[in-house]
Amino acid sequence: MRYFSSIIESFSDRRREKLGDINYRLRSIGQWRFGFRRVDEDILWSKSQDLKDIILGVKELFNQVSREVDLSNRLCVICDGEGIVLDKEGNALEEVRIGTMLGEEFVGVSGISASILLREPFFVQGMEHHFEPFKPYISCGSPVVGPDGEVMAVLGLFSPLQEFTKSEFLLLNMFSYFISRDVALNFKKKQHEQDDRRTYIRERIIGLEREVEDKILKSVEVNLPVLITGETGVGKELTAEVIHELSGRKGPFIAVNCGAIPDNLVENELFGHEAGSFTGASSKGLKGKFELADGGTLFLDEIGELPLHVQAKLLRAIERKEFWKIGAVKPTKVDVKIIAATNRDLRAMVRDGKFRKDLYYRLRGISIHILPLRERPEIIDNLINYYLFKYAEQRIWINEKARMILRSYSWPGNVRELKFLIKNLVYEVKSGEITDDHVKMYLEFNREISPYHEALERFEREYILKVLEMNRWNISKSARFMGISRRWLQEKIKRYGLK
Repeated sequence: MRYFSSIIESFSDRRREKLGDINYRLRSIGQWRFGFRRVDEDILWSKSQDLKDIILGVKELFNQVSREVDLSNRLCVICDGEGIVLDKEGNALEEVRIGTMLGEEFVGVSGISASILLREPFFVQGMEHHFEPFKPYISCGSPVVGPDGEVMAVLGLFSPLQEFTKSEFLLLNMFSYFISRDVALNFKKKQHEQDDRRTYIRERIIGLEREVEDKILKSVEVNLPVLITGETGVGKELTAEVIHELSGRKGPFIAVNCGAIPDNLVENELFGHEAGSFTGASSKGLKGKFELADGGTLFLDEIGELPLHVQAKLLRAIERKEFWKIGAVKPTKVDVKIIAATNRDLRAMVRDGKFRKDLYYRLRGISIHILPLRERPEIIDNLINYYLFKYAEQRIWINEKARMILRSYSWPGNVRELKFLIKNLVYEVKSGEITDDHVKMYLEFNREISPYHEALERFEREYILKVLEMNRWNISKSARFMGISRRWLQEKIKRYGLK
């Protein structure tokens, strides 16, 4: 096997030449202050998630090694491509713990740091080490190389000088070789899965930037909270639905509009209550949205409207994966993926003391920002075609003059406004051609230009009023038409004084 020729060379004069080159490079950089240091827990957790499949495979190999080799005075480690220990087996070097950084800037030259630098198997023995605690050992490192040639992980071994055998080094390198091969095969499989997922995203959400698609794919792979930001109507809830659908979670997708719930009911709505816990409480108790979403995804829309006292309870629920119902004597444990969304500037709210800083950073496990439609005019034609086909199939078409008007419009209500406009034009025209006159009638070109937020509120008010009139003020039917809750619609009717 040609791969293992490098192992044989490692025992030759070439090993000493390479070691000399590494030492020269270190001396040219300057004086190092060596010592055992650890990374933050959040960084360690993130790195462990990225390499969890490799770690699981290596743990099985460590178990095999322990049957062949006495690990009471040895140490086996799996490190990431920077030398951070992600798992270990054996009793030697107790100072080396999970999270310890074994890169050359922290412990000097070792088999692990050298194999990262050279991208090949390497060992360092005894006094060749710079770091005093390593000198009684031979340290071996063997890289797990990804399809792009980068070092993804390193298998490391510290063995006493007097007991070390070349077969240990050979065994370590055979393991890393087979893991690298498996990584390459899994990478190809994962690429196919990613391509399928990306196709699904593009079918469900039209016109997303590549960067947003990448973040959606990442949020599917890791169980981190997701914060989606963007103006009203850009498709934040649809993005959250797609993340849930691709995540493979077996529980439901539960959506909550935090801004539509009165402050005194938010805690009850999210966390529920026990039977008879307060005056007016249900005799059977109430499951909150957290409990209903167990095993699935909880989407918290308009998260910026959440009262501060509920923010504190939400933070604890996210961190501990459990919450207390109102009147409960013990917590309820849940497995819920959290996706939050807002059209507000949460950083400014944090500065103003209106939003908890710790909750803000906890929610930003993965941040996704969706641009407004006026900054993506190139997708307007695709959206027009999509909604025309959805609501009219092929019995209605739109002429070029009308399209030109729609392309030049600023869309204060974003995709939601365009969707509503096409839906209403289809309802109005019934069949045949949508003309520029039809479009002008709905866009009301002659009205005065007002500030953006005023225009947005005016659009929302007129939109709700038209839907209510179209449905003869049937609240339930109008809410279903708009895809919102009945309670949220009632709050908006009250806010805008609609009668």
